[in-house]
Amino acid sequence: MLGLCLLTAIGVAARRAPETAPSAGRRALGTLLVVVPLPLALAFHLLVRPDVAVDQAAFALGVVAFGFGAFLLLPWNGEDERRDGTPDPDPRPWWPAFERQFRAYERRVRA
Repeated sequence: MLGLCLLTAIGVAARRAPETAPSAGRRALGTLLVVVPLPLALAFHLLVRPDVAVDQAAFALGVVAFGFGAFLLLPWNGEDERRDGTPDPDPRPWWPAFERQFRAYERRVRA
């Protein structure tokens, strides 16, 4: 059941509209929540072998933390960090203008 809830949370987070670049703190928190709690719960399970209730609680908290971290990270498309802020010098032409230019070129080549 937790896996299904986690997949649903990730799916909802991925379908949200991309935001501008989140703050560095938000990215760091999201990354930590994805990377640390669930593997830590697994290591705790393998190395310490706690009681079943403690083991299940650690796993459940790890899954919830993973889902929350994914929710923080996924709506960001990551493009803002790679861009230098300058507009594209050669924007894509609007399709009808492209069609006109292509047809004119086609007529010149055939003639």
